[in-house]
This record gives sequence, C-alpha cells and structure tokens, in this order.
Amino acid sequence: MSYLEQITIGIPVRIDSWERKRNLLALLHYISSSGMRVHVWDAGSEECQFPDDICSKITYTYERDENLVYHKTRYVNLLLREISTPIVAIWDADIIFSLSQLEASIQAIIERKYVMSIPYNGVVKMLSKKQSEAYILSGQMEDHYTTYGILGERTPDIL
Repeated sequence: MSYLEQITIGIPVRIDSWERKRNLLALLHYISSSGMRVHVWDAGSEECQFPDDICSKITYTYERDENLVYHKTRYVNLLLREISTPIVAIWDADIIFSLSQLEASIQAIIERKYVMSIPYNGVVKMLSKKQSEAYILSGQMEDHYTTYGILGERTPDIL
C-alpha cells in the first residue's frame, strides 16, 4: 500500500474571491491526479462548481454560511469527523506543495511514529498576479520547491 493511500487532504475553504477559486482549482488539479483522497468543505454564500474531471476525484461538502466571520476551526473539526483514513492533512486552498514532501511526512508518521509532521521549511513564496497566472498555466507545480522540514516526535511505546 502506498503512503499516499493512507491520507486524506482536507481543505476547508470559503471562496471569497476569483483568486481563491483559481488557486483551489489549481491545487485540486494537481493533487487529484495523485490518487490521494481529497475532501473540500466549502462554507460560503454560494456553492462552488467544479469541472467534471475534478468532481469525480474529490469529496465535496457545501455548507451555506453567510456569517461575515469565517470560522475555519469549525470547518476543520467537521472535516476531521468525516475523514476515515488513518492520516489527515489539513491544507490551505492557496498553498501548493510537493507530493514528495507529503510522502516523506506520511512515512515519518507511519514508520518513525511521529505524532505530527509539517512539510514546511519556513519559506513561503508570494507570487504576483502575473507569476501566479504563469505558474498555473505552466502546470509545472513540482519545479518550484525547496527542501522540506519535518517536525514532531515519536509516540511513546505502549506496553
């Protein structure tokens, strides 16, 4: 069994701009081709429509929420209740990541008994509008990564 089969990517989101929708669609195109489970929990004033090639590869939950304040923690908790895989990654709709980083994190959790793994080295690249559009059109998501960091600790052995 592949490490990626043991994880679900949970994405709590409020589509509050066309940029957020564009970023979410780019992320979903990228990770849905990996075979990983993906569950998007959309909480906003109107339901997001996805292309058929994405719809068939993700679980999508829409909850009408017109509150001015987006309570992300609430939607993270709802996602955690719905997801049944042994490992869950809560991901932001505006972050693209290397699948190899994620696989290394899953491996650390499974093989080295880490409680938590964060595939992040402290660097976030903010792209201009022009860079974002070029990046998404290129489809070369893997070309823009640096090394990753894994944080966590081993779980205590239970006798």
